[in-house]
Amino acid sequence: MPLSLPVIALTFAGGALGTMLRVLLTGLTDPLIGLFIVNTLGTAALAFSNHAKFFDNQQQRAFWSVGFAGGFTTMSGIALWLAAPIIDLENLLWIFGMVVQGLVVYGIVTQLVKRSRESSEAQGA
Repeated sequence: MPLSLPVIALTFAGGALGTMLRVLLTGLTDPLIGLFIVNTLGTAALAFSNHAKFFDNQQQRAFWSVGFAGGFTTMSGIALWLAAPIIDLENLLWIFGMVVQGLVVYGIVTQLVKRSRESSEAQGA
């Protein structure tokens, strides 16, 4: 995606919105539950914005994929646990679990969006 002032501004605005929403969500719940919710929703938002037809232009992707999903998931639990003074088996299992969770959610949402696109294109033909 070529850098331009509108792309930079949209990325910044999306990132600010995503970060604010993350702070609100994690402040309302237990830290681990909040982390699970944020990582699940952020991964789903990223998969959706990377594959849905609505996001096929650079302005939409700058705001939603790079900005919103990036800002929403940036304060990752993985980074927090890696910064912990002691990395033990429990922390490693949490990190591994979050990575697996992200891959599974991304894959499921990607397949759902692709099927939906194929179905709507077949109906339109």
